[in-house]
Amino acid sequence: MRQRTSLVVLLTAITVGCIHKQSGPVSPWERVNVNLAALAQINDDIAKGVIAVQQAGTITVQQAAPVLNYQETVAKDHIALENILAAGSAQALSQSAEIQALLNEIKNQGTALIQSGGLGVKNPKSQQMFAQDLQGIVNLAEVVLADYQLAEVK
Repeated sequence: MRQRTSLVVLLTAITVGCIHKQSGPVSPWERVNVNLAALAQINDDIAKGVIAVQQAGTITVQQAAPVLNYQETVAKDHIALENILAAGSAQALSQSAEIQALLNEIKNQGTALIQSGGLGVKNPKSQQMFAQDLQGIVNLAEVVLADYQLAEVK
């Protein structure tokens, strides 16, 4: 799971760095959309990984619950963000407070889960792996928020 998440983050960084378009440089708005898609992919990968680990008997349902509950929050927030962004940049700018609140919720809840040690996993190596995967989501939420704030200015 960690390798897969790391690969997605690496590919996102490469993709964002290599996004080219005919009409000029990549805009912050375009980066928002690309990074938001990457956030959804990492979130999906984490959910699949946690479910696989739980089904293999490595962790219990109760141990998987905090991560899966957070993953569900991220998925719901992502859907809400996608719905706003699908209406276009002008509409998104009119819903700036909601966009920022959703991204901050992803970031703050992920950070709180990581810091609380509430990942429900006793094995320190597994705990660290889940924390790093969740940190990837938090980091991408911060990147999307920063790009969105840049897009607002323009």
